[in-house]
Amino acid sequence: MTTGTAANNSDGCCVSFVTTTPEMIRPALPPFMRGEGLLTEDDYIRLSQTVKMTVAPILLLGIITNTVSILVYLRMPASVTSTFFSLASGLDILYLLTLCPTTFMSLVVGQEQAVRSVFYIYYVTYVSNYVTYTTRKVIVCVTMLMSLDRYLIVAFPIRIRSLEHLRRPKSYTFLVTFLVYLFDINLAFKNKVVVTDQTVRIVPTENRLKNGQLFLDLALTSSIVFQYMPLALLVLFNALMVAALAKHSRNIRRRFGGPEKKTRQVSQRFHNAGMFDGQPTAGVGGCQSSNKDADDSGKKMEDARDDKQKAVTRTVLVYSCLFILLALPNTLYPLVRRFVPGLAAFGREHYLVMALGNVFALLDTISSAMNFFIYFITGSAFRAGVFRLFRTEQGRQPSASASQSSVLTTQEP
Repeated sequence: MTTGTAANNSDGCCVSFVTTTPEMIRPALPPFMRGEGLLTEDDYIRLSQTVKMTVAPILLLGIITNTVSILVYLRMPASVTSTFFSLASGLDILYLLTLCPTTFMSLVVGQEQAVRSVFYIYYVTYVSNYVTYTTRKVIVCVTMLMSLDRYLIVAFPIRIRSLEHLRRPKSYTFLVTFLVYLFDINLAFKNKVVVTDQTVRIVPTENRLKNGQLFLDLALTSSIVFQYMPLALLVLFNALMVAALAKHSRNIRRRFGGPEKKTRQVSQRFHNAGMFDGQPTAGVGGCQSSNKDADDSGKKMEDARDDKQKAVTRTVLVYSCLFILLALPNTLYPLVRRFVPGLAAFGREHYLVMALGNVFALLDTISSAMNFFIYFITGSAFRAGVFRLFRTEQGRQPSASASQSSVLTTQEP
């Protein structure tokens, strides 16, 4: 039995063809066009195999580490941002799982043998081309919502407390997932698999042949609404977050006017409260000492809460910025191909187009596997949660004061 495979051309249509020789299992070109582009067929095959060998351990590592991230956050006191982190890890696990069957089949039996499998063809047509592509859009939207929530906390820390009832990450994630999967449902029905005694082909469905322009318009609209716009908003919210942090730092410096002025203000505050140079003034007695202890305790609580917010904001910023850098190539690539005729599938640079697609898909895979390492490096509370998760509980129960401190440092406005 011979099999058919498919590739996307510049307008998003799927071009199907029937293979008659093992060589044509590869993304083949007419013989007279082979070797004319920047990459030859052999170059593409070598690069493709290298990418697959790189992707396989990343998939396993990403699934394991994202699972650990979810377990850690489930054991921590609940907050909106930690819920966003858990949801992002869950979506990344789903995305990575959808890549596993085709990746490991290609590695175990080889690419040419894998695409001869009926399971491989059916999976690519009805699962991978729909679930994988759509889940990636959901991840972009959820990351944008997480960045928006963090920006509002940084820019409007007092006002956001009155809107606490609107901060529902689970509801927003469910709604976005439902809308994206519903809007992209046409991806699951634009092609079909035709199996005969001699061939297995991927061909357009009758509905797509009758309404080809509608399918193209839906695909473009979905990409704009659920991919391009959320990614642009993600860049905007990160920039606004940085600007809000810078403004906050300037306000602090202006308020205290440097270390010397801050010291004078603190001394004046103590003097007004009956304290001077850390000692009670005459006639005040032990009441002032109690006030000082209360002030110190309140200040420590406020500092701990502020440090927590800074750490969470830092984690969100690092995660979002790396996500943008890794997502941009694969997001912009279809747009570039629309305006560069030489990058059309089955054109002069056919093998270059396929190779770049594989490399950019690898970047998406890396972005879905990096969560744990970002959380671990930038978040002290997450690191502590990881250590608590893996160490034995016997003889290591935290004291009451330590538990209270842990709860304090993980609270969020």
